[in-house]
Amino acid sequence: MLLCDRPFEAVGPLLTTLDPSLADSTQPGVRMALQDQTVEAMLLPPLGHDRMLGLAASISPVRSMVEPVAREHRSALLLSASVTTTVFAAWDALESVTAMVCEHEAVQAVWTPSQEALTTDVLYAGEGAQRSTQNWFRVHAMRDGKTALAFTRGLTDFGGIDVLWHTRGTPAEAFGALRAAVCDVLEQQQVPQQGGTLTVAGVPHRLVPGRGPDPDLPVLELQPEAPAPQQVEPRGLRGLFRRR
Repeated sequence: MLLCDRPFEAVGPLLTTLDPSLADSTQPGVRMALQDQTVEAMLLPPLGHDRMLGLAASISPVRSMVEPVAREHRSALLLSASVTTTVFAAWDALESVTAMVCEHEAVQAVWTPSQEALTTDVLYAGEGAQRSTQNWFRVHAMRDGKTALAFTRGLTDFGGIDVLWHTRGTPAEAFGALRAAVCDVLEQQQVPQQGGTLTVAGVPHRLVPGRGPDPDLPVLELQPEAPAPQQVEPRGLRGLFRRR
């Protein structure tokens, strides 16, 4: 969902950065083919006091920048992709379209409800330019007593379960390490699974059912795998004597 600072009567003018031929479109919505996927754009009126949008704004790392946009935006553009091949290909196409439409001067912020994330148009495009999978999901991180807690939002879009990790590092370190680890998996067109492993900050972790900040949402908790015990071969009597 892209939040705009002005009203629009048709979807076409918002899509000129994507396809200049759409500038004359007078329709509130269009369907486009991109990377063998179908992406739909639909113009919406202001979202008003949407509770989930307000929540995403309140927990955003750039809260001071996106809260005014959430309150004052004049229209919204809903972008969605149909899964015609794989969900990974659909998200790849959707991320590309979103980043390109963000170049329009009217677009001020990007809201992804399934990720509980609201960010600026500039940050969204920048994250995608670094690594597109960074926009496929979000990591939220915070201090939790003497440890840092990081957890994902959005992996359910891929048929998976969000993951949670406790670490003795800082929230910023937890955020970066967990995000990089999940990006590695998504780029292989896979998703973390219960009973599997996920290597975070160079350490293999087992994925087991756990409890996250929201008791109604299941999570997989990352538990460091214990190193295998060293086996010492028994020497027996033969090793105690030396043949002369």
